[in-house]
Amino acid sequence: MVIDHFSRIGTTGDVAQSELDQLLALAKHERVTVKLSAYYALGKKAAPYTDLGPMIRQLLDAFGAERLMWATDCPYQVQNSHTYRASIDLIRDPALLDFLGETDRQWILRKTAERVFFG
Repeated sequence: MVIDHFSRIGTTGDVAQSELDQLLALAKHERVTVKLSAYYALGKKAAPYTDLGPMIRQLLDAFGAERLMWATDCPYQVQNSHTYRASIDLIRDPALLDFLGETDRQWILRKTAERVFFG
């Protein structure tokens, strides 16, 4: 099972911990994967999207990088002031989410999708 867009937690502008806890509880199911996407619609809804870092950290701790994947959100991530560069940089740039290691980034940006969709 792939859960899109962080399960849309944070659309109100704040990440409700009670909602996030429900998503985190799904980590006990080995075949559940979460897409890290829809930055344009979550939290502060503005690049560099680092306000979503605490949620990403909790998901990383619960699911591991091998069960998280970045997603493009085509075409929504490129509307208004939002760009793919800002979206992918949140994961790719070590200065933005310093808790992600290089191996985590490889899984989130490529390897998880390869495993889920082609493995």
